[in-house]
Amino acid sequence: RARRDKPRQHSFTHRLLAAALKVPSEPRYRRPAPLPRALTALSPQGHSGSVSCLDFSSNGKYLASCGEDRTVRLWSTRELAAREHRCLRANVRLDHAERVRLSPDSRAFIVWLANGETIRVYKMTKKEDGSFTFTPTSGDFPKKHKAPVINIGIAETGKFIMTASSDTTILIWSPKGDILASINTNQMNNAYAAVSPCGRFVASCGFTPDVKVWEVCFAKNGDFREVTRAFELKGHTAGVLSFSFSNDSRRYVCPIRCPTQQLW
Repeated sequence: RARRDKPRQHSFTHRLLAAALKVPSEPRYRRPAPLPRALTALSPQGHSGSVSCLDFSSNGKYLASCGEDRTVRLWSTRELAAREHRCLRANVRLDHAERVRLSPDSRAFIVWLANGETIRVYKMTKKEDGSFTFTPTSGDFPKKHKAPVINIGIAETGKFIMTASSDTTILIWSPKGDILASINTNQMNNAYAAVSPCGRFVASCGFTPDVKVWEVCFAKNGDFREVTRAFELKGHTAGVLSFSFSNDSRRYVCPIRCPTQQLW
């Protein structure tokens, strides 16, 4: 009797998948088993401490990583399959980055500082020998959040930066560090927040069984106008843990505490 093939539960069609792994240094912990060869071939080595965050550029050409070794590294995805991996390195002085996000043109990035609890901007500069590096701008953003930050983001338009904390606060910043708007999600606590790939919307989820979406509005001359409530995604019966935009920002998928998912 022929066995029936089980239907596929998951599929992954993109060329690259990245993950960060923290391995405890205490001897009582067992190290994980080696990764398959197909995965280890794409494992760039460089950080000397745990990697806290990864971010692909919007065009898929670069991968940024930050870690507890007080560095941020920018890798070319074209070279990940090579035996040796080169990268651009930026040092985080007197702190380390917990989160990193690349700018739309990949010539700058922002980090969330673990101890400073604020945003620092790095821009690409050219050294005397003709090579490139990343250096921090003149000053960090002011410290405004009163709870731990759960995510940061840069709009694809480059017009604003988002930071979200675990209370009910989302802040919209100008690229220069001025607060454009403060959003109270009224979700008791934020579990996740993100900027849409199109750069128009900011969304959040949390304790309440819905996902709230706001539009960040700008005038035709590029000046900030306001943040308005766009819509809510309803249908869950429990708190929403996370969500994801499709690449064209037209669809959303959300996992929740019960074993179901919703797609809008």
